[in-house]
Amino acid sequence: MSSTRDHSHLSAEDQIKLEEWRKKRRAREPDNVTPELAPPPKAEAQPKKRRNWRDHLTSYDEVDNDEDGIVVKRRPTNTEEEERIPNENVYSGNEKFKQDEERELAEKPTKKEVMDIAAVRANLPIYSFREDLIKAVKTGQTLIVIGETGSGKSTQISQYLMEEGFADRGVIGITQPRRVGAVSVARRVAEECDCDIGDMVGYSVRFGDQTSPKTKIKYMTDGVLLRECLLDPMLKRYSVIILDEAHERSVNTDILFGLMKMTLAKRPDLKLLITSATLDQGKFSHYFNNSRVFFCPGRSYPVDIFYLDEPNKDYVDKAVRTAIRIHEEEGKGDILIFLTGQYEIEEACNRLEKEMQKLYKRKPDMQDLVIVPLYAALPPGEQSKVFQPAPTGTRKVVVATNIAETSLTVEGVVFVIDPGYVKQTGFNATTGMESLEVVYISQVAAQQRAGRGGRTRPGKCYRLYTKTEYDNLIPSTVPEIQRSNLCNVILTLKAMGVGDILGFEFLDPPDPVLLIDAMKQLFFLGALQPDGSLTTVGEKMAKFPLDPKFSRALVAASETGCTRDMLSLVAMLSIENIFYRPSTKEGRAKSDDKRRELFEDISGHVPDEITGDHVALLYLYDSWLDSHKDNKFCNEYFVQPRHMKEADDIRKQLHEIMETEKLSLSDKKGRYSERMERLSLALCQGLYINAAKRFNRPPEAKPKHLREKINNDEDLAHNQYQDYTYVVMNRGQLALVHPQSAVLLSPQQQAPEWIVYGDLVQTTRVFMRTVCGVKEEWLEVLHERKKDLNVSKLVGRDVREVVSSLKLAQAVSTEIVDSKYDESHAEEAFARRNDDAKVQAARERALQRRKQQQQPPQKKK
Repeated sequence: MSSTRDHSHLSAEDQIKLEEWRKKRRAREPDNVTPELAPPPKAEAQPKKRRNWRDHLTSYDEVDNDEDGIVVKRRPTNTEEEERIPNENVYSGNEKFKQDEERELAEKPTKKEVMDIAAVRANLPIYSFREDLIKAVKTGQTLIVIGETGSGKSTQISQYLMEEGFADRGVIGITQPRRVGAVSVARRVAEECDCDIGDMVGYSVRFGDQTSPKTKIKYMTDGVLLRECLLDPMLKRYSVIILDEAHERSVNTDILFGLMKMTLAKRPDLKLLITSATLDQGKFSHYFNNSRVFFCPGRSYPVDIFYLDEPNKDYVDKAVRTAIRIHEEEGKGDILIFLTGQYEIEEACNRLEKEMQKLYKRKPDMQDLVIVPLYAALPPGEQSKVFQPAPTGTRKVVVATNIAETSLTVEGVVFVIDPGYVKQTGFNATTGMESLEVVYISQVAAQQRAGRGGRTRPGKCYRLYTKTEYDNLIPSTVPEIQRSNLCNVILTLKAMGVGDILGFEFLDPPDPVLLIDAMKQLFFLGALQPDGSLTTVGEKMAKFPLDPKFSRALVAASETGCTRDMLSLVAMLSIENIFYRPSTKEGRAKSDDKRRELFEDISGHVPDEITGDHVALLYLYDSWLDSHKDNKFCNEYFVQPRHMKEADDIRKQLHEIMETEKLSLSDKKGRYSERMERLSLALCQGLYINAAKRFNRPPEAKPKHLREKINNDEDLAHNQYQDYTYVVMNRGQLALVHPQSAVLLSPQQQAPEWIVYGDLVQTTRVFMRTVCGVKEEWLEVLHERKKDLNVSKLVGRDVREVVSSLKLAQAVSTEIVDSKYDESHAEEAFARRNDDAKVQAARERALQRRKQQQQPPQKKK
């Protein structure tokens, strides 16, 4: 690539530096990079040959478009041909990360080849404050650094500290709330330090580590540092800890605030820096014993803010039309669109492509629009494409989640389109349901998004909401710790010796009911003693970076003799969206048919009472291994190859933890049905607090409209067919098996009488995911543990002192519904939902309200 570019404008000294840099790079390049992975030569823009936005995936994935949707197939490499050898010990997870690094090293953009790294670093705003910053770090133990967007705080502070000798006394550790942020910043810093990633500069993320004994600067997710606190509460190997992007307030970051405060009191030599672009500096300074606040301005240009005159409903469509108008009418500069998730992003990219085709017909000479998606599920190599400049004569539009709000900086962005929404997780301790909802952003988030457009020149931000709507936004985002299930957090704190959970010094304490509910769940799992102390089982569970339910299942598997199967299952459960589901109705039907084929193979070998998603996922993993990890198998059954490989890596690392903790890895022999029964029993020990009983009703009790449509309407068959309606035992509510569950897709004659589920989610209705059939007698241990529960003894204080009277009954409740549960109120709820007359009346009321809303308001006389 570089040979085709003219560097005559560089001075002789700069050209010498450039040639030396090239030699160093060539010396580091791996020998096994195949020609097909080498970056193609940069071509001049050819307006007549338009590229589809999915073309940007082809350096990593091959995408086929057909009537059933998009089938993503990873392009095989020489290395992957070797991976098809049926030997699961050929590559470890770290080696796979190394292969990705080598491939991406050969794809670095040409812009960096002409970049004088030293000059760029010296030109960052934070460089002018280098000496003052170092002095502030040396004179105090804790420092709050407010570095505006573009100041260079994330990449430069760690290097300044290393250059001043702090790394001679220990590693400089920097946390990021997101995996992609930790990896991308580490790569940039390694490049600036002229070293290989994993050498002097490295990173560590969940199930992936690129560090070595030589590493002096280590970027990591906040969850990784939290796990290290569990193994070494004093963090002896570190000299400095930097908690970056602290304003995002993830659960792990909030816990780290409290743990670091405890560690600092015992280690006077440890330095702590809290860095962010926007946070409540007074609040943080007070929390960390009135620590000093250091302010560093960024290089920002004014950004013009535009609002809508009237509220907007379809923000995806509005964002697309706004982007096309900008591309058609505005001058140079890239576009950044914020959307809530992968589905919206892909929909917007498709719409942009269609609108551009229309624009090309009207204006054949219109410059190309390079469409680049960005979301967490994209492979690392695809995420890095957002940092590459658009080809000459084109404009780039990045369609991203809020990952581009603070964690990543996309250079060249001048125009920002902000619909004002974000996808946010929530947890209701009363119902036990986790939700993933699209909600309004905060004012702080809106300011962060607008600031993305003023990095290199004056920018513009188009807010797809009114000024009044902006004024009504909450000032800042609610901390995640106040809206999450805290089981994993409490298990970690208990393993670190924190006895009084309610007395732990949180920056923003969560609702005590959330803490008490999590402790009760851990007690029923056998992780806590009646007095709240950690059991031997709990100590083993804390070693796994997993949801406590699944770590408990792994411990149980070592006792029941099904460890290898459970390792495979838990690895598969650790990956979201194993199956790819096309967007078209025909494509969805075809994918369901292929999944049924898988389930039919095992239906005759597993009793109906213990069938479920666990059996199906394990069978899928075993079948993938039997195919020698062939991508053709994945494509045939609508499975994402990259996710299968990631599950394989996770399994290997969980296996290493089992070996380290000396947990039994021997499996009992027997028939396939016996093997699956042991697996179901072990999984039940982790999920029995999520037990549910089938809500039985005679066929004649089906409502009339259901009887007529049950065979024709897919949604009715899945969502209202009472054979798959269950009563959740510890909540006393009705829930439905998720439509994509193997229990619904497999051909068994009858749904299991008793099931356990992975989690409850609420969309249009309450659904159970990861469903597993179990035997009733396996649930007896739950009732035995209920007898030993005293909530005040468990939490170590009188619950009445910390919980309001309105929530007291919920906090002290020990009720776990048993098999003799009175279904009368569930009968009433079901009858209300399915009574023909009441359903029709509700529909009429909804239609009447809709008509009234569409009519203009009448003027007052």
